[in-house]
Amino acid sequence: MKCPAPLADIVKRKDVAGHGEYRSKRVILEIYDAMQQAMDSGQPYQTRLDPRPADPAVAHSSPPPAWVESG
Repeated sequence: MKCPAPLADIVKRKDVAGHGEYRSKRVILEIYDAMQQAMDSGQPYQTRLDPRPADPAVAHSSPPPAWVESG
């Protein structure tokens, strides 16, 4: 899989310099495989995010952008 964007070359170069491998590609493909395995097995996908994302129902509300008229 090759990304046509020049940004991919920059990410690859920095990954290899900092980690000795193209870590971003490896991690993305591992996550993709885990998501596919979850779909194939019918089990929910278990995120690797730490801390886990919160339910939007318990998120803090944000003030509206300045361009939104109030009331």
